[in-house]
Amino acid sequence: MSQKIVVSLTVLLALSFGCGKSSTYETKDGKVKIEEKSGQATYEVTTKEGKLKMATGDKGVALPDNFPKDVPIYKGAVVKMAASQGAQLVVHLHVAASIADAAKFYQDQLKSQGWEIGTTMNMGDTSMVTANKAGRQCAVVVAKEDNGALVQLSVSAGS
Repeated sequence: MSQKIVVSLTVLLALSFGCGKSSTYETKDGKVKIEEKSGQATYEVTTKEGKLKMATGDKGVALPDNFPKDVPIYKGAVVKMAASQGAQLVVHLHVAASIADAAKFYQDQLKSQGWEIGTTMNMGDTSMVTANKAGRQCAVVVAKEDNGALVQLSVSAGS
């Protein structure tokens, strides 16, 4: 997705959050649909480059329907954001765990699901694990967050 669209979406998100209704905006690059209810917001951006769908919510949102079954979700994790564009998925999870425990979980569980671990890094308040499987990539970034950790999963959904 182009940087202009990401900037436009960010501005619209800031302006729309809390409005409690559905809105559609036409831009020179495409269309943005925003809906908010019950503390959750969904966004759909349609451009010539494709469609981006995103859901956010402090109390949690659903994983995308096409989220790969071989990418583990930490037990008790709350999905704070889920986005999909084509075969690319990004999910943010809040977990009640340390950075080290969450990173180890993803390294171990990805390996047990047949993923080949590529890179692991520990940078103090942030850890990263990358993995490959059947032409797909998965990147896990774990960072310190209030009373737990934020896990960002970026994965290609299928081959």
